[in-house]
Amino acid sequence: MYTLLFALIVLCAVGVVRNWPRPKVMALCSGTLALAVLAFLPHVVGRSFGIGL
Repeated sequence: MYTLLFALIVLCAVGVVRNWPRPKVMALCSGTLALAVLAFLPHVVGRSFGIGL
């Protein structure tokens, strides 16, 4: 999963550098961000952070 995310991030960066059409790059980057959130969500949910006030 993380290898796929890395590949999508690289593809997004290539799209920005090579001036691909803006809607395509924005869709690719927003999809990559959504997948990254879904990938890291299980590591955050159900974890107590031990923040004491």
